[in-house]
Amino acid sequence: MNLNHREAFKKTREYFGIKGNKLHEITGVSANHISEYTRGKRDVSTKILDQLIEGMEQLAPGAKRHYCNLLLGKKLILPEDIVSDMDADELSLLMLAIASRIGSGNVKISNSPLLVS
Repeated sequence: MNLNHREAFKKTREYFGIKGNKLHEITGVSANHISEYTRGKRDVSTKILDQLIEGMEQLAPGAKRHYCNLLLGKKLILPEDIVSDMDADELSLLMLAIASRIGSGNVKISNSPLLVS
């Protein structure tokens, strides 16, 4: 299910725990304006929405990607959902694969959930 911009904005703020006052400090957009937009009481221009999304990214790296993926309707999968049904052997193989990939230097660590298209 694809979300509209306001819903994706609200869910991204909730997911990353981004407070309106912190977003206001980063972006200069009034906390009242942010609150009213989030609650559907007021619209924002494309320019202001862009400022808010960039501000969320500064406060919580990965927030912009999360927001965009919500707009695209990509299903978010948390790591704990993946490993919950694995047995000890599968977990061991997964950990070895992760360690190998991290050791190669080809991995950027973040708090972002995994995505399935």
